[in-house]
Amino acid sequence: MSASELKQRCDASGPTIYRRLEQLRERDLIEEQTRPDPESGHHKQVYAPNLRRVTVELVDGELRLEIDRREDMSDRFTRLIENI
Repeated sequence: MSASELKQRCDASGPTIYRRLEQLRERDLIEEQTRPDPESGHHKQVYAPNLRRVTVELVDGELRLEIDRREDMSDRFTRLIENI
């Protein structure tokens, strides 16, 4: 979604949305993509989760969080070549 779509859906102010997006981007939990906007004839920035899976467990009174991020195909290829 775009920041304006998130603003409407979350019923939050623009600065709050951009602050949260920056925090998520810093933690590599979302990725920013540029998409064409057929209505305006330009492009817009949209944000998508960079997650494959998030697991939250409570074990012996301790909260454990595991985040499995998506990996870009080019990064996977580089890792494959480096491990040969």
